[in-house]
Order: sequence, then C-alpha cells, then structure tokens
Amino acid sequence: QAFPTWEMVRTSPPAAIEAVIKSCGLAETKTARVQAILQLLHDERGECSLEHLREASDEAVKRVLGSYKGVGAKTISCVLMFC
Repeated sequence: QAFPTWEMVRTSPPAAIEAVIKSCGLAETKTARVQAILQLLHDERGECSLEHLREASDEAVKRVLGSYKGVGAKTISCVLMFC
C-alpha cells in the first residue's frame, strides 16, 4: 500500500498521489479534491475520517457528502451501498 492511512494521503505531496492513481484518469483533479476533503475533515473533526456518518441517516450522509466539491451522486450511492 502506497498510503496506508488517510492522514498520509492528506499530507503527502500531490505528485506522489497522482503517480499512484494516474491509471484511473484525472489524477491531478482527483488528488486535489481528495486532499481538500481530507484537510477539511482534519480541520473540522481532528481526524481524516467519515466514521461519524456511520450511524447517520441516508439523507444526512447525502447532504454531508454532497457538500464536498467533486463528490456526486454516483460516489454517494457507492458509499451508501458499501459502508
């Protein structure tokens, strides 16, 4: 694993993350958005975790995730299905 924790993703140089996810396409954009979300979580909650949403209603999860730039309906649906 290149980045075993979300904290490592948050603090790593963008180029390092882009190199790992480049095969997925739009690596630069995705890296910037993921790091921005992780930084926001760290600033607001003191950790890079969405664990606080585990017991939230689907509507609350949709509202929170939808507020993050770059997180759309498809990503939100995947989170709700698998988490």
